[in-house]
Amino acid sequence: MKLLKIIFIVCLVCSVVFFVGGIVFLKNFNINQHIPQVVEAVAKSTGRQLTVGRAGLAFSLSKGLMLTLQDASLTDDKKFSDQLFLKIPQAWLTVDVGAIIHQRKIVISDMTFIAPEIRIIRAKDGRINAASMNPLSVSSAAPVVQAAAPGQLAAFPVLLVKRIDIKGAIVHYTDHLFDPAISLNIDKIDMKVMNFSLTDPFQVSLNAALFSETQNVMVSGKMGLDLIKLAGRLESLQVEVSVAQISAFKLNAALPMIAPLGFKQANGVLRGQFKEARIGAKGLEHLDAQGVLKLSDVILEGGNILAAGLNSISMFPGLMEAVLAQFPAKTQENIKRGITFVDGVEIILKADQQKIALEKAELFTHEVMASANGTVSLAGELNLSSAVFISSDVSKIIVEKISDIGSLKKEDGRIYIPFFISGMMLSPKVKPDMDYLTKHLLVHRGKQELQKVLKDPAVSDAVGDLFNTIFKSK
Repeated sequence: MKLLKIIFIVCLVCSVVFFVGGIVFLKNFNINQHIPQVVEAVAKSTGRQLTVGRAGLAFSLSKGLMLTLQDASLTDDKKFSDQLFLKIPQAWLTVDVGAIIHQRKIVISDMTFIAPEIRIIRAKDGRINAASMNPLSVSSAAPVVQAAAPGQLAAFPVLLVKRIDIKGAIVHYTDHLFDPAISLNIDKIDMKVMNFSLTDPFQVSLNAALFSETQNVMVSGKMGLDLIKLAGRLESLQVEVSVAQISAFKLNAALPMIAPLGFKQANGVLRGQFKEARIGAKGLEHLDAQGVLKLSDVILEGGNILAAGLNSISMFPGLMEAVLAQFPAKTQENIKRGITFVDGVEIILKADQQKIALEKAELFTHEVMASANGTVSLAGELNLSSAVFISSDVSKIIVEKISDIGSLKKEDGRIYIPFFISGMMLSPKVKPDMDYLTKHLLVHRGKQELQKVLKDPAVSDAVGDLFNTIFKSK
């Protein structure tokens, strides 16, 4: 018993000495002396320059091992820009030492980033700067996992971060696939990641401000990483954007292709779902997504849709001027000011890695309903069929002034004008369907001329039906 007591006391003393010695070592250990080695390792593995203002290492019984970082930055690939790719003013993380010793796992209890900034650039060839870093050399990494199934990160340590908090982040995005390039900022980003892993999908939630002074974007879903291929994936990601908080100035400045619409305000929401998306070194590799946009109380100051529809019918030059005086005073004012007050907008779309398919796109005003369907490539190339329906009361005014326009009326009394939209988003080409318009005009005028020649109404109607049959069959 006495021997066991002595052994116990010796072990206890050794443990205390080891523990106290470890604390003294950590308190006197200057991690900043080793930063140059880290900088060199990052340069070799990523091809970029890392800068660290100051780092710190501490230990506490309650939090474990804590690493702090201040004023860190990473340069961008010179092929994309001379600016910083990543900037982190302040960050810290705590490590579970017990998991490293007993489970051979790196378990980080929490990781926090304050006001980081990242710059994402897509080149004209579709490459993305975030994926241009050199892949980490598998042979140079110390193997920690003894065996791994195919596709696992056998050369990387098992890493789990229980919680990541990102507060006040900013993402600068530039897309050179468009000319001029799209340039926008997503700021006020607060992001939480739970159970981050290098091998398994992890849960993500995010709030951010897009074209807004306040947060108007909510995102939740799963993400995953592949460090060997430097790729990422999204799974079941839900996105919701509140349109009412969008600043017209910020929107029009960032997206020059919609600036001609003169967007001023709108109420509504955009909801999207990314069922699956994969992003690799060459950009978007796979996408399966869908979205719904519903708006109300929209004001567009880039032109009046009714006037645009009537002016597009080249076979009736001066049509707009001829009927303008017949419209109600409010409609006349809107046309003269080039304003469209939109009662509602509904858009349903699906997207893959090549294009966006508009399954439904409708816009309603008091005088007009416009619709479109077709595809838009991710490079901005348009291939759309569109149409404008003029309300029955406005159609009646137009037909009373110019009877030939009656040939374009549907059974519900609305004038129907079909269009084709092609070209690029920044310079779309809008052309009326002249084949449709010409056929209907010829049928209408043919009937009028026959009625003058044929006194018998029954005969005139029979010949008119024959005209309709001939043109509809073509």
